[in-house]
Amino acid sequence: MIKTPQQIIELIINAKSYVDVFENLDNYDITFTEYIKLIHPDLCKLPNANDATVKLNKFKTDIEKGKVYKDDAGIVTYFPFYCIMEGNSDLLRKSLSNYQMLLKFNSTDDLHFHKYLPKEMKMENDKLKISFEHRAVPLSSIKILPQEHVNWVLSRLLEIIGWLEQKGYCHAGINLDSVYIVPETHGIILTSFYHLTKEGQNLKTISGRYKSFYPHVVFIQKTAGSFIDIELSKRVAAFLLGDTSGNGTVLRKTHNIDFINFLLTYDVKKSSFHIFKEYRNMLQKNFEKKFHKLNI
Repeated sequence: MIKTPQQIIELIINAKSYVDVFENLDNYDITFTEYIKLIHPDLCKLPNANDATVKLNKFKTDIEKGKVYKDDAGIVTYFPFYCIMEGNSDLLRKSLSNYQMLLKFNSTDDLHFHKYLPKEMKMENDKLKISFEHRAVPLSSIKILPQEHVNWVLSRLLEIIGWLEQKGYCHAGINLDSVYIVPETHGIILTSFYHLTKEGQNLKTISGRYKSFYPHVVFIQKTAGSFIDIELSKRVAAFLLGDTSGNGTVLRKTHNIDFINFLLTYDVKKSSFHIFKEYRNMLQKNFEKKFHKLNI
């Protein structure tokens, strides 16, 4: 359906993300050219034509040049279907090696969990390129999510943690930078494996940027265990609900109390599988089972 200049302007002004404007990201350049010819202020005198043009150009730049943030290894530039990491080459190569090791777990049951891993990771000129099956964005670019979306983000995290524990590993670096979400399918992808450690072994590194998210016992015992991943995931969930400390206590007055109590409960003895079952039961008791579209 052909859009009028007014319709295009309204579409862009109301857009929360470039996916609202470019329905097919593979052909975004064609759509951009069509739209800019109709709404550029040199040719179009409709109200908001200039603002829409500026926003349309920004969307195009975001797709072509990406957005940037810092993580444990250095600088990350992310695009709709991949990201580029550059910085500490030793850390980047360690992350790649750990990713390749996890892929070797490839039984029929294991393949289900590969969807939480990148489609591909490879070094290109000392930079690590990480590719995705679908459009994905880092949690650190989102900041806050509604409860119904935090519900499934935490569910996915606890699920992949359970798999890692089953294989004898602790990720030890789950945070807002290392977790990307797939808005269209409600999926998550772990994009870095800098701190991956075998369960029970000495934990040599953690994410300095998210030091406050780790349980205090980590700095005393320094031993890898799934409880670390569980607590990190809970802190991520609390952050996404609006508590930037990751603690969650302040959310008692504003959010579902059973959910917040789950975030605040700490138990190093329970397996991640047991924790996941408790979480799913809590969700079933407190929330309607429904797919909520995420528009970001």
